[in-house]
Amino acid sequence: MMEDSIKYVLNEPYPVQIIDIDEYIATMDTPEYDRNEIAAANALSEIPEIYKKELSNRLFTVYIDPRASSVIRSNIEFVAPILWKVLPKENKLQIVRRVDQEFPKGDSIRTKYAFDFVTLVGSNSYLSVTAREYIIKPLIDELKNNLDVWRIENKCVEELSAYASQIPPALVQDYVWSLTQTYVGKIGGSAQFSRTDFYANGAAAYIPTMFEAFDDTAVDAFVFTLKKNATLKRRIDNPTKLNRLRSLGNIAFERASAHHSGRDLLEKLVTPEREPEFIEAIRQT
Repeated sequence: MMEDSIKYVLNEPYPVQIIDIDEYIATMDTPEYDRNEIAAANALSEIPEIYKKELSNRLFTVYIDPRASSVIRSNIEFVAPILWKVLPKENKLQIVRRVDQEFPKGDSIRTKYAFDFVTLVGSNSYLSVTAREYIIKPLIDELKNNLDVWRIENKCVEELSAYASQIPPALVQDYVWSLTQTYVGKIGGSAQFSRTDFYANGAAAYIPTMFEAFDDTAVDAFVFTLKKNATLKRRIDNPTKLNRLRSLGNIAFERASAHHSGRDLLEKLVTPEREPEFIEAIRQT
């Protein structure tokens, strides 16, 4: 009987070692924290779900605290994406929705870190519409009010790129209008360069990928921009600018559904042989 009991105990796997969350977080605030990705992934994947939930919430709380040291914030930036991979969806949603509790408090530093945490773990899609409007609308407004100011275009577009597939419907029109004009840029002269084709280089690197996140609503906004943006119409008299617009048009055409009402205009844009038809069509609107 005793032999059978011993054999049973020896054949059973060791129980999962439960980490002391207070001790773990305290260690994260020291240079001695082990930033070994494999070790962290193994340790975090094996702890019970209730500990994963508690640890992830504690990491969020510490990360958004303005008093947190750069050491612990850096270590959270290392470990949070690893932990996030093994969190159930409901826990991810619960943590992301904590952002809604932060921005009404008016503490801009805590709010910034809250949104930064969500971007860090790749979960902007879980943000509420209210939270998305809070973070996205000021960026779109700043971009639209500073078109042709390359420094601001570069900054705003880079920040908006993290939300390219989550633009609230009420903001899509201004978003697409601003991206399109930013990408096309302007014609000018320079004593330093022989080129006349100018645009925000940093922003231009992001915009095609952002267009690839378009749905029919965004394509509608692009078609509207083609018809109504007077500045754009003037600038595409230059063949170089028309070609830049055409490259965006190709992406929008691919993203449009089969029966989208704007496909005919887009086809005229992306087909060089139909360029006169395209120009005539937008001049009439």
